[in-house]
Amino acid sequence: MKTLQMTEAGKQRVATLEFAEIVRDAIADISEERLGQGMALTLIGWAMAGQDVSQPPKTPDELTALAVFIERHRSQIEAVADAMVITLAAHDSAGCA
Repeated sequence: MKTLQMTEAGKQRVATLEFAEIVRDAIADISEERLGQGMALTLIGWAMAGQDVSQPPKTPDELTALAVFIERHRSQIEAVADAMVITLAAHDSAGCA
């Protein structure tokens, strides 16, 4: 089974305003909050593992590896999601949206 490891490049990527905007755009049309949160955690986890979010997991092995990675690093991924909300709110309130 494929395993995913957290990468320094991935952690740096998810800390950017650009990535926060990618996640916001990806979940913008999802009306159910729980599904939107799940999609956000999936994108963050995939990126933190050094993967390209424009190339989502496709195989059952990749999907399983991502699910294990998210479960193993859930608190870190949720902390990134919380930081993204703050970053986007500050950016938007500054009139930069």
